[in-house]
Amino acid sequence: MRLAHSNWEKHRPRHPEVVEYHEDLMSALREPTVVVETTDGDRHYYRLGLGRGKFQRTYLRVIVNVMDGWIRTAYFTRTIDPYGQVVFARTT
Repeated sequence: MRLAHSNWEKHRPRHPEVVEYHEDLMSALREPTVVVETTDGDRHYYRLGLGRGKFQRTYLRVIVNVMDGWIRTAYFTRTIDPYGQVVFARTT
């Protein structure tokens, strides 16, 4: 999976809360809590426990296009999107 510098620079103003979690994006991809695959060809990786402060009880969500492996976006969310098929769920 890849994150282009130009894409990251465009992403920063949209989700400034994620900037300090740049290094945690790969952790969310390597050790997700839940992975959901959607019909549009994306995989949504959710990782609980990476946030601090007001993001402490939220998921870091990283969306990856399966066809090309590029990270499309990343942000914090309180819920897992119910659309799509769960392809992985951590049991512990």
